[in-house]
Amino acid sequence: MKTGIVDTLAAAAAALVLSVSALPAHAVEAPVAAAATPAALEQMNFTGVVGDVHGLTEKAAAFARNVMPTINGDQIRAMLGNFVGDPSLEGMKPGAGAALLLPPRGGMVLFLEVLPDKIDAYEKVFKGPAMNVEKTEGMLMISERTVKLPDAKALASTVKKSLLGTARKADLDIDIRLARLLTEYDAKITSGVEMMTEAMNQAEPEVTGQDPKAVARLLKAEALIGVKLGKRVEHLRVNIAPSADALDLTYNISGPTLKPVGSPATTATAITAARMLPMTGAIRMSGDINMKAMYADAATWVPELITGMGGTPAQAEATRKMTQDWSKFAGRLVAADYLTPDTSPTASSILVEVTDEAAAMAFLESMPELIKATGWMELTVPGMTLEEFSFTKNVRTVADTPIHKLVMKYDSTNKDQQQMINAMYGPDGMTMEIAIVNNMIIYTMGDAKIADLIAAVKAGKAPASKPLEAEKLGEGAMALMDINVADIMKVVFQMVSPALDAKDRGAVESIFKGMKAAPPITGAVYREAEGYRIHWQIPGKLVSSLVESAQSAMMQQPGVAPTKDAPAIPDADNN
Repeated sequence: MKTGIVDTLAAAAAALVLSVSALPAHAVEAPVAAAATPAALEQMNFTGVVGDVHGLTEKAAAFARNVMPTINGDQIRAMLGNFVGDPSLEGMKPGAGAALLLPPRGGMVLFLEVLPDKIDAYEKVFKGPAMNVEKTEGMLMISERTVKLPDAKALASTVKKSLLGTARKADLDIDIRLARLLTEYDAKITSGVEMMTEAMNQAEPEVTGQDPKAVARLLKAEALIGVKLGKRVEHLRVNIAPSADALDLTYNISGPTLKPVGSPATTATAITAARMLPMTGAIRMSGDINMKAMYADAATWVPELITGMGGTPAQAEATRKMTQDWSKFAGRLVAADYLTPDTSPTASSILVEVTDEAAAMAFLESMPELIKATGWMELTVPGMTLEEFSFTKNVRTVADTPIHKLVMKYDSTNKDQQQMINAMYGPDGMTMEIAIVNNMIIYTMGDAKIADLIAAVKAGKAPASKPLEAEKLGEGAMALMDINVADIMKVVFQMVSPALDAKDRGAVESIFKGMKAAPPITGAVYREAEGYRIHWQIPGKLVSSLVESAQSAMMQQPGVAPTKDAPAIPDADNN
């Protein structure tokens, strides 16, 4: 089934890549002689390419100067050069590249473009009993002896032409055959998950803050479902591009079941719902998402997740039914304006499009019983129970629109967790006001004014709506998000400040005040022919502002002296 499960798969893919790459060396199977490594790049499990190593070090240094103003490209090259016995990387002229390949069943092959008069020195560094080193196609090819290369020259030629090519990008490009990699190492991953589960089972409750066995069940279930979803991703392509202004991270996920359905997205459509909200919160998002397909797909794997977390067959079936029922009237447009600073800590507004108002209303009325039947809260947050979950219809009327109320009161065995819940929602729990207008469910929490949202939805726009910074990432997005770190810190400060003494309160407050003008992290999701592209941008000004504010806060602490210079970094002449 073709689906639009972007968020789930993007998160699962990123987490799984990290988990697989972190496997210890002894967990990698050595290839048998019969399984020779093919020359074709498409049969590699992983390729990582830098078209211009010098250029990338300069760009990395430009971004790093947001943290350490004195750092330069020579210092970055020194860090890399020490690994190859060439601290200044003189053997790799500007424009020279590198490529790393991981063949099936373990091992690695590294290609370095090295100047002819330096290649012998590089060869001596890498040569050893465990490594094969060859000079071919103007490159040094280093491979583990367990890797069998039937035609090294042909592979080198393919790498030079197809990976390094003529466009010398000063970026890092990675291509991971995720489904194949997860299938190949399935037994190792399962064994690793079991080891993690066993270690968690032995932990003390004081360490986890919750029942260790419940936490272990939760983590195991999430990991195994993550692997299952990750196997849908044929390719996970990642581009990492630093600059003085920002760090850009782009993920392309593709696979037979991930091909988008429907017409191409437009940013104008994706921000339709956002224009009905003030969009002044710490976290802002808007999208045109195939929620019908997303929920229908989730109904196929959520029961397995519930069972894995220790849920009963009845709870798994209740979860499947609830997810499937929502898919029947789910629309496409969604927007959220979370955590507005300088108001109540939870002040938030959410809009969700539905295709059938009556069905949506019936679902909301039945939600308390549905949630109770799933056991969702107790299973997903060990030690947490829902003391109260109620939905009251028609508590009042605003502009001829009925207003409904949803109350969720939590109780946790974890003292710190309970304090945070009380700080966020107050002793009476989380309260939402809900209305349905023009096929749009309106949810509000805290100080958010539902009357204003009703008027905005009826008019199709709010009197004042702040544009998303993510709109600047480019046309064609199906979903956009802004994450304002300074505002998040400010909201958290509102919640924890009563527990801080005056000195700590002043130090924490100085951090988000110093970051007031810092731009947000922005993200956007785009439909591609074979899947989805996810683009995150971390502004350099945000990083520098965070560092400066943290240093300012530290200087307010007793015994901490101001520091003018960044820590020394080895350079080409002093390493």
